[in-house]
Amino acid sequence: MATLEIKEWTNPDGIRHTAESYTVRFCHDQRRYKLPGFAINADGKDQSEELARNAKRLLDAQAGGTMPPNLRRYVEGLPARTRRSMARQGIIDPGAEGKSIAAHIADFKAALLAKGNTRDTADATAAMLLEAVEKCHFKKLGDVTAGKLRARLADRRQATPVLDEKGDPRVGDDKKPIMRPGLSPRRYNAIRQAWGHFFRWCIKERRAYENPVVNLATLNERTDKRHQRRALEPAEVRKLLDAATKGGELAGMAGTERALVYRVALESGLRLNELATMTRACVDLARGTLTVRAAYSKHRREDVLPMRPELAKALAEHLTNKAPAARVFNIPDRFTMLRAFRADCTAAGIKAQDADSRWVDFHGLRHTFISSLAAGGVHPKTAQTLARHSTISLTMDRYTHTLRGDEAAALSVLPDYSTPAQAQEAKATGTDGKVCENTAQAPAMAPRASNAAGGASGAVVQLTLTGAETASAQLAAAIDAQGGAVEGEILGHKLGHILRQSASQDGTTRHTSTNEQSPDESAKTPIDMRENRMPIDCPGRDSNPHPAFARQNFKS
Repeated sequence: MATLEIKEWTNPDGIRHTAESYTVRFCHDQRRYKLPGFAINADGKDQSEELARNAKRLLDAQAGGTMPPNLRRYVEGLPARTRRSMARQGIIDPGAEGKSIAAHIADFKAALLAKGNTRDTADATAAMLLEAVEKCHFKKLGDVTAGKLRARLADRRQATPVLDEKGDPRVGDDKKPIMRPGLSPRRYNAIRQAWGHFFRWCIKERRAYENPVVNLATLNERTDKRHQRRALEPAEVRKLLDAATKGGELAGMAGTERALVYRVALESGLRLNELATMTRACVDLARGTLTVRAAYSKHRREDVLPMRPELAKALAEHLTNKAPAARVFNIPDRFTMLRAFRADCTAAGIKAQDADSRWVDFHGLRHTFISSLAAGGVHPKTAQTLARHSTISLTMDRYTHTLRGDEAAALSVLPDYSTPAQAQEAKATGTDGKVCENTAQAPAMAPRASNAAGGASGAVVQLTLTGAETASAQLAAAIDAQGGAVEGEILGHKLGHILRQSASQDGTTRHTSTNEQSPDESAKTPIDMRENRMPIDCPGRDSNPHPAFARQNFKS
């Protein structure tokens, strides 16, 4: 329960004074607090009581880690005298009082460096934040809103004309202004992530009590990829290594050393910074492993990677007489090494960009390593471990590229639609899938004697027994085409069993002869199938005949 006091005192001259504002007193977790309130009037009384309630909510938020969205703005709207008093008593963060947002960003950058992030990462993150602060005119933490930041990012996504020295738009060969692409979805998401990281740190440090950009939507990076890499094919890799070996010295490195750098990247997936910082002590030739120290790993974790024996042998020759603290490769700064890689690719006849606008750069060697693992049939989980990725989706979606020739090989599993339909129907469904040529293993259709004059005498129709219903339908169609006579000796399949039952039970069977019949064939028992249905002894045969044989008006 909060208490509002009206302070009165007497000065040395004996004059009595009354304060112009309330003094707010309250207790929280057995601790007493006193804050300067508002003016002594009806509105001031309500405001002072609200101050006590919100001060308690601030203290509860410190313990529970949750904060109503409007509470931070309430604190920032309080008089400076009240905020200073709250900071002294620990109700709000003392360091946040009176600081500009630029000062908070500087503290955030220092926290990133202290945490172990590289200076490049810390500088890039701070630069993204300060650019929006400058363009959106943010002064305090309370000025940052999702609406203002969304409008700024949407403006940056628009293409802008390229200006010359005089400030006029440059014109291309087609007499149209040369436009600079706007912000890519990936860069948009990186800025959004930087702001989210910054406000989560502010909340943890009690400098803010909510994340105003939490509802800023993430864009789909797949719809607009600006720098899409491709993996090198094995033939291109060999040309690159050969060109680097014969290329002589570039960027302060001999050709053989550059070729070895490329080979290590291709067979281990190491990044350029990891290769540049690797020392002799990180290479264990006896065990055949490479160690990436946590300080230089992207995910800040030490990794031990295996090596192929051929690569270990090449490194052993390169590391002769090198001290344990010496760097494995004499790699210069990042941009110089990238230019040397580009020169080696040009010498190897590898274009920087292909017809599909995919780029080849040094990081593409890592893409080639992971894509080669996938193409070789390595289990995705093993590929993720070797790539040192946090999620399997990153390994399979972004880093596994389909090499040319893989698509053509994949098409070999499709059916051959160029094969005639009759040849396809002649295939059996046994273990070998071969055409059945033995008439004792497949039902054969013999024409009626009346059809012998028409040149169809002795013709044999082979059936594909793929299932009971399919075979029955084929049998009925063949019977219909041959005039209703079928040989009754069918062995090895369900239809043979059905026909043998019919031959033994049906009283309407009769013997016929054809011009082409042999003495052995004349002993077989053709069955007249011209009735409305086959008299098969099966459940429900009178009410529900088999659909393949319940046919009307068979030809005679």
